[in-house]
Amino acid sequence: MADEARAMLDALMGADRNAPVEGAAGVNSSSSGTAPRGRKKSCYDNDVCPLYCAWSLSSQENPSWAETVAANEGAGGIDVFDLFTNTKSDIGVNPYRVDDHAREEFASLPDHEKRRLGYEEMLARKLLDLVRQCDRLVSRNKEKLRREVAQAMKQRTGGRGNREDLIVTVNEEMLNDCAVNVAKATLIEEEMAEL
Repeated sequence: MADEARAMLDALMGADRNAPVEGAAGVNSSSSGTAPRGRKKSCYDNDVCPLYCAWSLSSQENPSWAETVAANEGAGGIDVFDLFTNTKSDIGVNPYRVDDHAREEFASLPDHEKRRLGYEEMLARKLLDLVRQCDRLVSRNKEKLRREVAQAMKQRTGGRGNREDLIVTVNEEMLNDCAVNVAKATLIEEEMAEL
């Protein structure tokens, strides 16, 4: 029971919740023997997210979509676990702590130390895994769509052998007619909005 309560308090308030608060009554900044509350995390700490430390915002002219979103939200890096929230591809909650100080410390390390920690390789493997999962999902959905279209065409022709594949038989004239109809619909919508 006490362990459960301790774990809940750690999740809500952090593991250093019992450390004295500087400036509080009876606590001064010169007191020795206790670590100040909110000790800065290091990239070497076990509870810091290695993926967040490795994926820092680049200074490229054309940043990626995720980098643009992170910069707009004032974040220093990108949390991989936040990329697919509220989607079917949601990968869950990050089990590690996301800490900007640890990310900055990692960015300032020499290259040989970064390679020793292996955070960039972990990030590359995680991103490749996410891409593979998305590719599998896309191919599975394409196959499902192909089967549904084939079944609909079979029902439409009544099982006769002379089936017309609508996707293959689209010609230039049909595309032009479609574009004209879309333009007309847009004009009608604009006129309706003015009324």
